[in-house]
Order: sequence, then C-alpha cells, then structure tokens
Amino acid sequence: MRNLLLVEDEEDARELLARGLERAGFRCGAVGDVVAARAALAETVFDVAVLDVVLGEDQHGGLTLLPEITGRAEKPPAVVITAFA
Repeated sequence: MRNLLLVEDEEDARELLARGLERAGFRCGAVGDVVAARAALAETVFDVAVLDVVLGEDQHGGLTLLPEITGRAEKPPAVVITAFA
C-alpha cells in the first residue's frame, strides 16, 4: 500500500477525499494545515502528496510545502488542488 499525504483544510472535503483515496488503495495521512503536514512529513515517508492551495487564511498554504516535499530524497510527486479556480 502506498502512503499518501493529503493536506486539505476543509474537514468534509478532507474526509471525503481520504475515503476515496483509501478505497483506491492508498494509506492516507490526512491533515488540515501546513504545521500538521510538516509533522507528518517528519514522521512518514510519503509516495505522493495531494495539496490544497488555499489553507484557511493562507492563500498559498499548500504551495509553500512543494519545495519541502519535492526536495526530499524520495522525490514524491505532488498534486495541487483548489476549489478557487
């Protein structure tokens, strides 16, 4: 099973996405903000990350995590999502 980091601040969306991704065979580390994402990254090696751009009041929250995720030795791919298109 592949580890997936899901960063989404809207609880309902986070739960819905996590459930669907788990059904697709991923083990989800679902968190709601940048601080929790950094803590998860420190504890777990993720194979892929799904990041919401806007996290609460932080208009570029998920984007601030991109260098930290793609700069890791394992170089996981990252998918950026937003409801504000």
